[in-house]
Amino acid sequence: MANTLTTLDAALKQLYRAKNLGDATYKRRPMFAAMPKFEGFGGRNMPVPVKYGQGVGGSGSVFATAQANVSAVLYEDFLLTGINLYHVTQFTGESLDYSTNDAMAFVRGLKTKVDSAFGALSDAIESYLPRTGSGSLGTIGSMSTTTLTLADTDDVQVFEVGMELVHGTPTDGDTIGSSAAENTVTAVDRTAGTLTSDAAWTTTWSDPAIATDHIYVGGTAQNGTSNALPTIAGFGAWISSAGDSSFFGVDTTVDDRLSGNWHDGSAQLVEEALIDGASVAAAEGGAPDVCFIHPTSHRKLVKEVGSRTTYDKLMAKGPKGEMANIAFRGLVLDGPLGPVKVISANKCQSTRGWMLDSETWSLNSNGSAPKIISNDGLRIRAGASADNFECRLVFRGNLSCNAPGHNTGIVLA
Repeated sequence: MANTLTTLDAALKQLYRAKNLGDATYKRRPMFAAMPKFEGFGGRNMPVPVKYGQGVGGSGSVFATAQANVSAVLYEDFLLTGINLYHVTQFTGESLDYSTNDAMAFVRGLKTKVDSAFGALSDAIESYLPRTGSGSLGTIGSMSTTTLTLADTDDVQVFEVGMELVHGTPTDGDTIGSSAAENTVTAVDRTAGTLTSDAAWTTTWSDPAIATDHIYVGGTAQNGTSNALPTIAGFGAWISSAGDSSFFGVDTTVDDRLSGNWHDGSAQLVEEALIDGASVAAAEGGAPDVCFIHPTSHRKLVKEVGSRTTYDKLMAKGPKGEMANIAFRGLVLDGPLGPVKVISANKCQSTRGWMLDSETWSLNSNGSAPKIISNDGLRIRAGASADNFECRLVFRGNLSCNAPGHNTGIVLA
């Protein structure tokens, strides 16, 4: 067989049909998998209407007073804009040529490379879903030459060897360091929660970087107003403890129904905090049915519940509904309006729980989430100045919520 662009394109088309794409992206990524999907995101923006007031007025006995006091039903439209998350994978012409006479070796090599690219981009989606959209993946605890210890060592699961990192101020989304220099992660200690760099952190980040500064992937930092919400506007953006004067064009400080609910459960057992958080959402009319927490919090919850533990499945949701071949095991709590499945998600912050009414959320994308860039009809391209081939992936879209007040962010110990 000849390894032409036509052969490569045909192989990719066969390998990454809808079902296969779900297997490559949703497995072991419960937050990404559980979000309802809409693949028709297009145009400059997508209005997300939210009703936050029924309209007031009325009178117990005087009709004229009721007429005089009437007010409109209150609606807002979030004008959702899309973001782009990219990943590029390359493989040499030499490696393809050596598999010319072995069709299986050719397919395996191609699939391994592209699967890894889909996995890396899907990990990015999973990592950004519970966060604020600023691009922050964690904060600095301490630095010593080439070793950086994260303030929350459990955040280490969102970092990978090879990442190019920059730092910002202690305010999430504020300006990045003036030097904007990037450090390359050369090693990750997932037990100690440390990142090793190719150069001394304190030398490269000479602004200087300090403890509690936020950490971003290079090119994916909000940087004040110059790159507003560069990543997915995740749960931490839609459920904001302070609100936002202009979140997708809406002043969410007007009413908590526009900015979501918060419950401080830091002094409680995990089980108590989650039950109270579900009650807060239910009080606002929500029907929470799923909660995402970090594995360390999930471990505490299992110990607290003990013999009372029951489990149920959370099915992955593709663009056409549930996918029977991918499911996640959830510990069931008795919520105020029905069972709540508590799911362990390793890319979730360890100090947060996200108590969600899943029907109010949608992960909106332009085409598949993610997809191979093929606007010119090519799924794979020959290198312009090197003996290699390249496959480009992208997620174009954003997360939306049509009833933030039906959801609760929970502060955990």
